[in-house]
Amino acid sequence: MTNSLKLLKNSAYIAALLTLLLVACEQKREIGDEVVRIDDAVLTEEDIEKEIGEGASRSMYREQFINDWIEKEVLYRKAIEEGVTESDYYVGLIDNSKKELAGAILIEKYLKENPVNIEENDLIDFYDKYKQDFVLQQDAYILNYISFNNSESAREFRRILIESDWNRALNVFRDNKSIIENETDKLFYDYQITPVALNRIVKNLYENEVSVVTEVNPGKYVVAQFLKKYEKGTLPEYRIVKDVVYERYRQYKQKEKIKEYIERLVMETEIKRESE
Repeated sequence: MTNSLKLLKNSAYIAALLTLLLVACEQKREIGDEVVRIDDAVLTEEDIEKEIGEGASRSMYREQFINDWIEKEVLYRKAIEEGVTESDYYVGLIDNSKKELAGAILIEKYLKENPVNIEENDLIDFYDKYKQDFVLQQDAYILNYISFNNSESAREFRRILIESDWNRALNVFRDNKSIIENETDKLFYDYQITPVALNRIVKNLYENEVSVVTEVNPGKYVVAQFLKKYEKGTLPEYRIVKDVVYERYRQYKQKEKIKEYIERLVMETEIKRESE
């Protein structure tokens, strides 16, 4: 993959880098609920909500986010004091980052305007052609998985599930606002079943057995139903890894589109080389 093709993948990193480096260019704005202030730099509740959301796990990350913001501001001010922002290295880095970020945004815009058309037959053909790529590199489990923001709802859902089945339990809770996540017949790799307590519980369940309500994070309560285990080295059926196949095929086709787009731009551009 050329450097140009890496632009899309690296765009998030570049954007974050520019955000840090260009803080000085940000204009002072009207603020709402002020959380932290360092001179004219202000962090508001709106900023925090925009970055980490309003979910049940918000309180876990809020303090860390605030501390990270303070550290960035303090470092930036020290960098100004030490003359870092006046250095040729800093200016050169900014210029290069602007070009890379602009290119990444252009590619993102191009892909949005020219989306990959994916048909079911394309995915099946891709799966059949590259089956070896979908062989499991570790144990995996098919689970029904649901999480709630309170233990009462989780316990009630588990009771209904045990007395009936997964779809009926979901139907009863279809309008319940306490549901955080809901996955049906989903493939989970071993490392994705966290924390360790839930991982151990799942590994000891029998087929169709339902786990106890497990608090995996503060304010997040999980109920899992074990359906099937796939050993490391096995090839799951297409329907099981369809999401993985879709994502890999989408990335594959996007890379093709990006390559064709860049090649076309190069062809349309007058380029004088040293040897000419």
